[in-house]
Amino acid sequence: MAGSVYFVFSNPPPDVGEAEYSDWYERHVDEIVAGPGFAGARRYWLAPVTGGPPANYRHLSLYELEGEDSQPAMGELAKRMAAGELTLRDWFGRIRFASFHGAALQDHSIQLPDHAYLVFSKPPPQIGFDPYSDWYAIHLRENLTADGFDAGWRYRLEPDTVDPEAPCEAVHAAIYDVSEDEPALRWSLAESRADGRRVTYPEWFGQIEFASLDCLAISAHVTAQLRR
Repeated sequence: MAGSVYFVFSNPPPDVGEAEYSDWYERHVDEIVAGPGFAGARRYWLAPVTGGPPANYRHLSLYELEGEDSQPAMGELAKRMAAGELTLRDWFGRIRFASFHGAALQDHSIQLPDHAYLVFSKPPPQIGFDPYSDWYAIHLRENLTADGFDAGWRYRLEPDTVDPEAPCEAVHAAIYDVSEDEPALRWSLAESRADGRRVTYPEWFGQIEFASLDCLAISAHVTAQLRR
């Protein structure tokens, strides 16, 4: 059972093709998960749906951490990188990154899906995180009544690596396990709203900053037990 998750968004350098980037990243994830503090990982190609950062990235590595604090795992990873234990290509320094630690809200037992719908959000300035999280807990349950939304998990976000060209101020993430393509999901959500299954919309709903992405897995679910 993962204690928390770690999101790593990236864009390869312009002169590095998707196939080359994916081949290297597959090995990179294997090497990371073989180290202490990591429980598992999966990689995704991304397609933007709505909003700004992180919807500007093409690749996501989603890691399961063994504890609720990311610092032990990240600290050990930094030591291993400094010691040259990870395979880094000569273009590694030109990759565009943004990363976030996600502390689980409610359910800690995520199953990294084949097809995910990812929503990063920031509440309006006048709404604190706790009231927002309480509302989103209801919102997530309502979304799961729509066809194609099979499961969902929520996280409180803390930025780690900030992309200076596209900073992201989201503080909340929702990961949905979905079984339909994006247009069908939108139709299902609209249908559930029309028939009263999605009714909890606060007056400040239109002030929420959303960014959403369609995430298709490009790797198997790698677990630490298989890599150590």
